[in-house]
Amino acid sequence: MSLIRPHLETISQIKARAHDYHASNLLHLVISGAHLYGFESEDSAIDYRGTFLVNTNALLGLHTPRDMMEFTLGNNDIVLFELQKELSLALKSNGNVLEHM
Repeated sequence: MSLIRPHLETISQIKARAHDYHASNLLHLVISGAHLYGFESEDSAIDYRGTFLVNTNALLGLHTPRDMMEFTLGNNDIVLFELQKELSLALKSNGNVLEHM
């Protein structure tokens, strides 16, 4: 089996799930944590981090859209920030955000 195939399946699931958060686009998605540094073990979760844009219609609605997606897919931990929050955290030198940028 290809090394990339499981990641492509996970990306498809993340995109499907992003609809629940009123995300219009995933801007970037990276692997983070132990897998990034080569310290993973057999039971290590794969950490996906990234950035998304909120759908314009959600911005114009009565409710404030969420600026963060956080969920688990199998053994994968997913955390995505909306672009404005991502940039705000980066400007504050947030190490976690700078790592995946």
